[in-house]
Amino acid sequence: MNALYRNMLLLFLAVTTLFSTGCKSSIIIRTKHELILTGLFKNDLVQMLAAYKEITPGKTTRDDLEKMGIKRGVENIRFFGGFEAYRNAFGEAASRELTPLKFGEYLKELERYTLIIIPFRDTTRKTDRIYFSRKDTHERGWDVTLSIILKDDVVIYRPEPTAEYRETHETDRAFAQGVEEIVNRLNGAVEKAIK
Repeated sequence: MNALYRNMLLLFLAVTTLFSTGCKSSIIIRTKHELILTGLFKNDLVQMLAAYKEITPGKTTRDDLEKMGIKRGVENIRFFGGFEAYRNAFGEAASRELTPLKFGEYLKELERYTLIIIPFRDTTRKTDRIYFSRKDTHERGWDVTLSIILKDDVVIYRPEPTAEYRETHETDRAFAQGVEEIVNRLNGAVEKAIK
C-alpha cells in the first residue's frame, strides 16, 4: 500500500509540474552569488584596475606594493615563490620540461621570483530549478585576475588584467530530464516521510 501511495503521489506531482509549467519553467530559480574580494581599494574594481595599471615593471618595488595593500596575509591574494611561481606562471607543461639536471641548475635562480595573483569575482548565476525539457542558466558579473611577477624585490612583469564581464546564457535540452530529476528528488523525500 505504501509503494502504491508513493507512486501515485510522485505521478501526481510530475503531471502537475508538467502541465502547470509547460516545457520550460522559471517558477523556481536557483541563484548562486560568487564573491571573491581582497578588500583592496574598498573592493572598488575601477580603483583597483587604475592602481594596477600604475605598477611599472623595473620601477615598482615590493615596498610600493605593500603601501598599496598588496602584501602577505591579505585575504584571497596568493603568493607563489620559486618553483611554484614558475609552475603557476608558465603552466604544468613548462614545469615538466625541467629535467632533474636542469631543475638543479635553475632552482637557485627560481627562488628569486615571486608571483602574486589578485582575484576579483562578483558573479551571479541563475539556474532553473524546475523544468521539463529545457534548463536555462544565466551568468552575469565581473571575473578579474591581476598578476604580478617580482624578481628579488622589483616588479619585472605586469600583464594587462584579464578583466571579463560575463553575460552568458546556456540552455540544456533533454526530453523529460527536469521531470526525472524532480521525481528522483521527491522519491527520496517521500520515502523519508513514509518511514
